[in-house]
Amino acid sequence: MSYLALVLRSESVERFRKDFPALHDTVSSNHVTIWYKPDTEVMKLYAPMLGREYPIETQGYFADSDCQVVSVTVPMAVENKIPHITISYNRWNTQPKYSNDKLMANENKLIKVSGIYYGTLELVP
Repeated sequence: MSYLALVLRSESVERFRKDFPALHDTVSSNHVTIWYKPDTEVMKLYAPMLGREYPIETQGYFADSDCQVVSVTVPMAVENKIPHITISYNRWNTQPKYSNDKLMANENKLIKVSGIYYGTLELVP
């Protein structure tokens, strides 16, 4: 099971974790999923971009008792309706798609945040 992701540079991860301290037991905050389980056609589209660095701009913040997430904009098409970085989550109550569901359900209630971080497009095994 692989996915295409903008993986934050180490300096960006460090700054991101200072800007958004984790609230839950499982900390992620290191990537934006671009495409989950990309097929051959998707890989052909993204292959020229692999290994390149791109800006990731934060937009809105959401947290509840099970997850903490920041919506972002990135300079490429993504599979999710709302691209995001999951900051942290409660591993006992939360499935991976929980962040997506919560962002879509609360799109108009996000706390406005702004910051620019940098990540490299990678195929994560």
